Formats: sequence, structure tokens, C-alpha cells
Amino acid sequence: MRGSTFIKENPFGFLEPIHQHILHNATPLTMTNWPMLFIVPLIPLSLVCYLVQIEGTRRYRLPLGILGCAMIVRAAMSYRFDEIEYNAFNNGICISAMHLAAKYLEYGCIKGPIVDPYVARGSRSLFMGAIDLAINSRMVGLGRIKSSRRSPVGRTSNEVKGPDGGVQVNGSATPDVIPHHRERWLPYTSDPGRSRLSAAFRHFRLMVIYYTVFDTLMALLWHVGGSTIADPHGRPGAVQTFLDSSHFVMLPKLAHPLPVPTALVVVIIELSIATAVWQAISMGYHTVALMAVASGLWETEAWEVDIFDAPWKADSILDMWGRRWHQIFRHHFLLVSVLVLRTLRLPTTPTFVLPIIFFLSGAMHALGQISMSLVPDPIRIATFFVLSGVGAALEAMFSRLTGKHVRGLWGRIWMWTWFIVTGRFAAFTWLEGGLGGNRLVPTDFAFRPGPVITRWLIEYAFDTVKR
Repeated sequence: MRGSTFIKENPFGFLEPIHQHILHNATPLTMTNWPMLFIVPLIPLSLVCYLVQIEGTRRYRLPLGILGCAMIVRAAMSYRFDEIEYNAFNNGICISAMHLAAKYLEYGCIKGPIVDPYVARGSRSLFMGAIDLAINSRMVGLGRIKSSRRSPVGRTSNEVKGPDGGVQVNGSATPDVIPHHRERWLPYTSDPGRSRLSAAFRHFRLMVIYYTVFDTLMALLWHVGGSTIADPHGRPGAVQTFLDSSHFVMLPKLAHPLPVPTALVVVIIELSIATAVWQAISMGYHTVALMAVASGLWETEAWEVDIFDAPWKADSILDMWGRRWHQIFRHHFLLVSVLVLRTLRLPTTPTFVLPIIFFLSGAMHALGQISMSLVPDPIRIATFFVLSGVGAALEAMFSRLTGKHVRGLWGRIWMWTWFIVTGRFAAFTWLEGGLGGNRLVPTDFAFRPGPVITRWLIEYAFDTVKR
């Protein structure tokens, strides 16, 4: 894959003025102004989430939702990390802002109320229920959407399910959320009866494991590609330069180390980037879960639904994206897709729903880069997610034509082949855009197991030799 995947000028086309406005006017985040981004814009959300649990409050929630949406968008455009090694966090801030804006609009518009099962049982106050609604993006226990009234759009008495049962709409443009348990796309634990101490220790243990793996992956990246794929300032064609300039061997202690084919190195690079994303998000989830459980404010079982469900076990593209990968944005992707199709009077079948879902995913990940100083090519990033939608649509078509689902050994071969072929659109672009040189914590952070493990791996497992 020769040529540049890193854009220096006008990466966002007609939206480039917004990008330039952010870069020239946003205030660098500091230890004193961070509440202006992470706390103040969320105050209306707490009020909206409190009111949405009470009957007949839409007249108050709607203006609060609009206000909150404006506040979160303004905050994301006004504050950013100025240090180049933390540029990836700017991507996370903008994606989170879009997600929260959607939450503001949804909770402001739905008729309601949303009934938290814990509040209904009396084990949670409305205040704690509001906090949980604000952070429960996967709608754990609340994952079903039901119509609040009939609309002239697509009148029908039949519920229409999304491709995996995640959203059900009954001809409504203003859906309501109702309690729902054991969503089959979420990894519910088989042992929800842990004590608080045991649950807190589990989250702590997993947090440390995920952090260690992530830190090791990044340390390895910096060691083998510090001037190419791990350059935080970005480098066009960095991946190809890295491949052309290095010779890879396994078991370097042997008299004749084993050579590693370049094609295998490419696959390892792609899988390493996906693994790093998986580890970082999982670490963040278990960090928050540890604080929530240890504080005593949440029930232990409320945080037993892990954020990922063994991605290595996926045996189809739909299984990977629809269940195994994190489902943080699933609710809004399905909701918007179904409402768009209803408005256009089109059937809400997988053939129509899946392309919209993956288009939304691609657009979100591409536009989420709008506050980044170095911008990986948004088109290539979006292309990866759109191609995932194409693969998922092919699976849905196969199931409809044959009556069989894509699964098992052949499903795994198909899925991994598709991801390895298309994954470089995202992995290579992120690396050449400088994200391989970004950091999660400062270099002088007290707990850095990655460099220690890396030194051992380089000495005994594998190494690179400059050509």
C-alpha cells in the first residue's frame, strides 16, 4: 500500500472551516479548566435524565435537551488537548460529544417515562437512576425501544425488529424505552452473585491486565517504529517505509533467527491496532466500574456486563460488530436507522438497516477527528466502516437466500479474511496520521510495565533488524 494516506490540507472538505476554527480558537485543556469540558456541559443531562423518569415532563425536557446539545457541541469545539502526543484524545472527545448530543436529543424528545428496574424496585433513588441513565450507553436492562404513539409514517400493527433484535418500532417517530432484561447481544455474566469486595477486585484485576497489555503494545510500537509508524507527528507512507526498512525475525537468540514474512507483519500490525483499541476501552470501562462498585452507590451486578464479549470468538462480521465488539453506540445507530427508514417509507429489514448503521458509524469516526491537529484521512477511515457494512449485508443476503447463518469455521475464515483485507484502511491510516506515537499516560507515570515487558520480548521473542 504505497502512497500517502495522511492528508495535510483540507481533510474535511466543506467542513474544513469548522476544523480550522477549532484549531485556531480552542483553549488547551489544563488541570484548572477541564470541568468546562467534562462537567459543565453535562449538568443539563443530569436534569433531563432525572425528568425522563417522571410522567409528563417532555415539555421541560425538550428545551433542556436542546440547551445541553448546544453546550456539549460548543464545549467540544472550545477545548482540546494541544500536545501532539495526546491528539487521539481529541478524537475521543468529539466522538463522545456526538454521542452525548444524541442522548440529549433522544431523552429530550421521547414521551417517556423511562422506568429503571432498580428504581421501580425501590433499590435506587431517582437521582441515582438519572446518573445511571446518563452513563448507561449500552442501555443495559433498557435495551428495547417501543412506540409511544402511532404516527402516519408506516402505519402497521406489527413490530419491526432490527437485524439482531436490538430495536423494535411500532410505526412511531417518537419511541419510548421500556425495561428489558438479558439482551442477547450483551455479555451477561454467568455468576452475577459476587460480593462487593469480590466484584471490585475483579474490576481492578481486569483494569490492570488491560492496561498492561495496552502499554506493552504501545511500547513495542515505539521500539520498532519510533521514526515511522510510531512518530506522533505523522508521516505519509509510514507503514510502507517501516516495512521496507526493517527485517523481522523471531527467536533472535538462535544462531539462525527465524525470518518473519512481510505479509505476516502486516497482519500483526492490523491486529495490534485493533487489540490496542479493545484494551484501552476495556481498561476505561473497568476503571469506572471499579469506582462505581467500590463506592457502594451501584449494585455489583449492574457492572457485571463487560464492555466486550470475547472478540476472538466471533464467527461472522455481524457477530463481531453486533455482539462481540463494544455496543456503546448500538442503541443510537439502530434508532436513527429505523427512524430514517420509517420516514422514507422503506422496510426496516437488515438489507436496508445495515448500510445506514455502518454509514453512520463511518461518518461518526471520520467527523470525530475534526478537532485533531494531525488528521488521518477521514475518507479512508469511513471507508473501513462502510466496507464492514457491505460485508454484513452480504452475510444477511446469504442467510436470506440459503436459510443458513454465517457461522462456524468457515464463518471465521470469511470474517478474518474480510477484516484483514479491509482493516488496513483504518489501521494504516491511523498509524500514518501519528496515532501510533500517542500516549495514554505521561512517560514518567509511575506504573509502566510495557517497557519492561518489551525489553524481554525483544531479547527473546522477536526483533527487527534495519535493512
